[in-house]
Parts: sequence; C-alpha cells; structure tokens
Amino acid sequence: MYERQAAEIYTRAMFKLVRDELEKEGLLTVVIGGRDVMSTTYFVRHFGVSGNEVKVVITKPTNTVCCCCKLFETIGILCSHTFVVLKAENITEIPGSMILSRWTKDAKIMDHGSLETCSTISHYMTEEARVGLIFSSCRNLLRYAASSVGAYNVAINDIHNLTLRLEAMCQKDKSVAQPVRRSDNVVQDPDIVLTNH
Repeated sequence: MYERQAAEIYTRAMFKLVRDELEKEGLLTVVIGGRDVMSTTYFVRHFGVSGNEVKVVITKPTNTVCCCCKLFETIGILCSHTFVVLKAENITEIPGSMILSRWTKDAKIMDHGSLETCSTISHYMTEEARVGLIFSSCRNLLRYAASSVGAYNVAINDIHNLTLRLEAMCQKDKSVAQPVRRSDNVVQDPDIVLTNH
C-alpha cells in the first residue's frame, strides 16, 4: 500500500530509498509506550531482539510522525520505524505532512503561489542572485525547447518577444531612475582630495 503511493509520488531515486525502508519494516515490532490527547508514543525494535528500542511519536490529527533515528530530518524520507507505526495506527497512506515536495516528481513545477513568493523575494536580491535563479529556472526550458523542431521554433519566438519586452522595460526604468545625490543617506566612494604633501 505505501509502496504504490511512493512510486507515484517520489522521484525514482527517492523511491528506491523509501522502498529499502519499507523492506526493513517487515523485521520490526511495535509496542505502545503511551497515549495522550494529541499524540501516541511507540517503541519500535527488531523482531526477536531485546533492547535497542527506537522511540516514535505520532501526532494527531495531521499524522505527523517524529522518530528519534532522525532519518526524516536528515534525508527527508520516512524510516522503517515510522512505517511500522503508521501500520499500527491503521493509516493506509503516507501522510501529506510527511512528504517533502522537493523529493516528488512534480517538485520542479512551480505553482502560482511560489511565483508570487519569488517576485516578493527577488526585490531584495542582488543582480547576480537574480541571474543565477533565472539560469537555474531555464534548464528545463532548454531541454524541452531542444526536443523537437516545433518546440524549438516556439521557444525562439517567445524568447525573442520576451527579450524585446524586457529591453523596453529596462529602458523605461533607466529613464525614470533618479541619480543618487550626496545628501541622501547612501554609502558611496569617498571624494578624492589633493593635498600639499
């Protein structure tokens, strides 16, 4: 049940890591350590081996799981201890709160909200940082644009139009920009003064 969902959600490389953890889960047993209103604590250990228990806490209603092995915090995938606890809780799917979007197949697809965040943050970025972000954002564009003659033609046309729009925008910004005067509270190069010595 978890393996099918993981195969649909995660990238191939991350799916292999998740599958390894799922295979280890079959060798584990779980015991409830305590319950309160919002969470349940479990102790997980290898079947037939005493000691070396791993503490796992699951919090309701989000089904957020915290394991002391810290695999989720370090790599970003659920550990075998977590999977055995999910099974004990009769949770048949990996909770959405425990799926990091950076490891999913659609991690590179930006949604509208992230575009708004990028435009807000980009106001404070240096020009070099903006160039780097634009360059990394164009990697998929390059791959898709080169995939066929039709895609290439669309990309070249749209890039040309975008370049013209941006050029006009930059020219407009330059004409509106006011030169910074000395009286403004801006750190500038010192004035060079000649001395007698």
